[in-house]
Amino acid sequence: MGNKVWEPQVQTNQKKKHPKLIFCQGFNKHNECGGEDGYVTRERVATSVSAGFNHNLAILASGQLVSWGSNEFGQLGSQGNTWLESWIYEPPKVQTIYFPRQFGKISISQISAGAWHSACISNTGILFTWGLGTSGQLGYPANPDDFVRAPGTSHKFCPNPKSVDYFTNHPIYYVSCGSTFTVVLSRGREVFIFGDGSHGVFGNGKKGKKWEPQLIEALIGKEIRKIACGWNHVLALSMTGKVYYWGNQYADMRENFPDTEIPELVPGLEDNFITDIACGDYHSAALSRRNPNALFTWGGNGYGQLGYVIEDEDPYINFIPKRVEIYHEISSISCGGLFMVAKLRDGTVLGWGSNKHRQFGKNGQEFYQPLVLFDGSVNKISRVMAGHSHIAVLCKKEIIFGEFLAPGKEAFSPAETEASIPTGREEHKESQFLMYKEYEAIRYHKET
Repeated sequence: MGNKVWEPQVQTNQKKKHPKLIFCQGFNKHNECGGEDGYVTRERVATSVSAGFNHNLAILASGQLVSWGSNEFGQLGSQGNTWLESWIYEPPKVQTIYFPRQFGKISISQISAGAWHSACISNTGILFTWGLGTSGQLGYPANPDDFVRAPGTSHKFCPNPKSVDYFTNHPIYYVSCGSTFTVVLSRGREVFIFGDGSHGVFGNGKKGKKWEPQLIEALIGKEIRKIACGWNHVLALSMTGKVYYWGNQYADMRENFPDTEIPELVPGLEDNFITDIACGDYHSAALSRRNPNALFTWGGNGYGQLGYVIEDEDPYINFIPKRVEIYHEISSISCGGLFMVAKLRDGTVLGWGSNKHRQFGKNGQEFYQPLVLFDGSVNKISRVMAGHSHIAVLCKKEIIFGEFLAPGKEAFSPAETEASIPTGREEHKESQFLMYKEYEAIRYHKET
């Protein structure tokens, strides 16, 4: 961007965002998707939402923060639900999150729901974190006065928001929670990371578990403006449209696949100005600036989460970004664990990948082509966010449901979609390293 000085546009909730309804669908074991009809609120109250592994956060028009879903490791930031209550199926309790009194009245500008921890930023740049902290992903040590041990486990968590004091003199602009680590971007455009440094996610060659924030020196001067976290990898987007990658998104798919310990430019995107990025468990996405713009995806494709069929010896991994055949203007993208959603400029929402938990609202295990989930001509959807196995939608009015549609084409059924899946998929799936096992159980007990 030349010599122009970067001035972050901090979102304050006095800034006229119109409140919306919250609708969720998909995996609902912990009430993360609300009641039977999926509506978490019946009134238009929310301006932003973030979906995690099995919990959600939302900013209200008042600037307050609320949460719902599993609170097993304190990720809701409220002691209104006990550890035991998080396992009882009942209508969701939307909890108001309260902050330490010494900060006075706080207005929240940005939120991130991770696997088992959460983070938010105040409009003055204060970073708060809470939830599971065993790996250091909260940015402060496990002080006995603040932390609680989860019954029957060795895991410790902080049940209430606590400020990360390391950043007292470094106001934070953006935060992204990964599986067992957290990445933040300061208003000075410095990138810090803390938590579990396995697979090179520290971005500085170091390993281990560290609660002290680690500065990623390789990104100094790169004008980073956004971060996205996967399970074991991270993407960073610069103001000049470049995408940097580090970590290892293939660690759970290929034994002994080498880590990327220092951030590198993603190959294959050099000729595109990228405007947005997103990460799933094992896949990544980048949205370019074109008219219409282009969506590129790469990584694991065992459930169709890349949005296309790979014509190669290994149809389940694509190392180089490839364009998804969506020839409509895309306004936003979001990656779930093994699926992806995109909102078009006209409000239509597309989805593809794993549908194991009915996050698309229809039957069918997986889809290798983008499908229309919500028709923009009859729905007023402003935002859709993918959690690990569910989606959260901000909408102006209750959703009108239709049939699956291919963009610009006739409707087709889930059964017809199976024709696009490569032959031999089931046999190949048996031979995969970890990706095709029951990933919920693996993920749930992964942290030590």
